[in-house]
Amino acid sequence: MPARGLAERLGLAEVDRYFLMGLIHDIGKVLLVKSLTEIVSEMEPFTIDEVVDSVQDLHCAFGASFLEGCKFTRDFVEVAMFHE
Repeated sequence: MPARGLAERLGLAEVDRYFLMGLIHDIGKVLLVKSLTEIVSEMEPFTIDEVVDSVQDLHCAFGASFLEGCKFTRDFVEVAMFHE
């Protein structure tokens, strides 16, 4: 269930805030894949499984760090860090 729908069902205030959290919780994946595409030509070839495993392992901490650097509030940072 999308974050907005879940927030509405639970009767939480600031439903749009939860919607935004749902949108950006995996931002680390997007940023890691973008970074990898920029440096992959300089390195040994990776298999798709290696790329997927690496992104999955690192995306929570990477996304949380990015959001923290962008001065997002602690709740957004924690959503990115702990959503798995």
